[in-house]
Amino acid sequence: MEHPLKKKNIINVLESLIAESHQPDQKLKILFVAVEASPYASVGGFASVVAFLTKELKKRGHDVRIFMPKFGFLDEEKYKTKMVCEGLKVPTDDEDKEFLVCNVKTTTVGDVQTYFLENQEYYELRANVYSYSDDPTRWALLSRGCLEFIKTGDFVPNIIHCHDWHTGIVANYLKTVYKKDPILRDIASVFTIHNLAIQGIQDMNNFSEMDFDDGKSPVASLFDPTLNKQNFMKRGIIYSDVVNTVSKTDTLIEKNYDSNSTDKRVYNKLTLQKEFDLPQDENVMLLGFVGRLDWQKGVDLMIKTLDYVLSDFDVQFVQVGGGDAGLADMLRGLQEKHPGKVGIHTHLNFTLSRLLFAGCDAILYPSRFEPCGIVQLEAMRYGAIPVVRDVGGLSDTVVGFNSTSGEGTGFVFKNFSEFALLGQIVRAIEIFKNKPLWKKVQRNAMKQDFSWSYSAREYERLYERTLSIQKV
Repeated sequence: MEHPLKKKNIINVLESLIAESHQPDQKLKILFVAVEASPYASVGGFASVVAFLTKELKKRGHDVRIFMPKFGFLDEEKYKTKMVCEGLKVPTDDEDKEFLVCNVKTTTVGDVQTYFLENQEYYELRANVYSYSDDPTRWALLSRGCLEFIKTGDFVPNIIHCHDWHTGIVANYLKTVYKKDPILRDIASVFTIHNLAIQGIQDMNNFSEMDFDDGKSPVASLFDPTLNKQNFMKRGIIYSDVVNTVSKTDTLIEKNYDSNSTDKRVYNKLTLQKEFDLPQDENVMLLGFVGRLDWQKGVDLMIKTLDYVLSDFDVQFVQVGGGDAGLADMLRGLQEKHPGKVGIHTHLNFTLSRLLFAGCDAILYPSRFEPCGIVQLEAMRYGAIPVVRDVGGLSDTVVGFNSTSGEGTGFVFKNFSEFALLGQIVRAIEIFKNKPLWKKVQRNAMKQDFSWSYSAREYERLYERTLSIQKV
């Protein structure tokens, strides 16, 4: 007869598999509109964001393309561009010069198709990408040119994804000038802010109060000096269906830091110890677990092994996450047996989870099996070193640390046994005592770049929310 607890755990495992292998309900058509995209033009960091994110979204089955200016330095022979739209008339809203005539050319690199808006005066005859007095005109032309190109029917996206102030007015145009257009009116918009400090307002020192842009007036003519005083960033925020930032500061932790300032993590560690009513001591190794209390995750193995560790070593352990009631009882038993060393929170808590990542020295993840796993990726990004079993996605993403070569990002064991896990925890404790060596493994972990696959999944969720919002 099958044990009922085992059946319940199998159900939990299946639910986990479904959640972690989530795919969006539909394959989307997405058009990225940006001034820069590698390898064609790369001045700032967001050129790489555009390139890598579109590539990853393409891998996940979406029809994602890029729309950008065709700068004069673009080597057309190298990239084998071809004409897709000749003589595109882009409205200027100026009485004397009603249209600017452009072409649209295209090429494909790495399976991602890119469209280039071609205009001699505003793009091809310029030596640089930025720093011209008429930059607002150049980017307004790009924004409006993009929408006029979509109207030709060559590629009609579900979502237009704009980047930084340069293309902030795409959503402004969509929600005003083109709100009744039969092709454009149903397109949703996402606006990603890469640098909030640069908002597209020119010569602010000479502004008067009368020049303040409330974002509600029509976008000025491409040749009107008022265009230089309109805040493209603000308009992107106001009119886009969804706005996000690409490099978010984590306001849920005590102190922010990066791979070059890991010493600041101690503030988060002390805060975490205080949160769980543990003695505040930066020299005590703090182990943690974030996630579902589940048989699949090897939580039972972790608890049994920690009983030995807490008895013989000066370490602490904290946990966040709900799930199986039996495993929660085991954690409470561990806490009672080792007072002052164990803190538990057997319920889901997003805020506390982030503090664990930022404050724990190591995160335990001894799964029986693991299709992918996100916790170890988040832990490494925060400098919490993963102790994981050599299985599935954990094996793919965590490299065992070699104390001789200084290579590796965590501690890995093979056999699903208390002895194997104990060995790696003890090894982590000993290396933790060697501060230079510990900082080395922390830097290795924090510099790992799994962000594009992870970001692509996060953007899929963002796009789904965008479409649902846009339909309301």
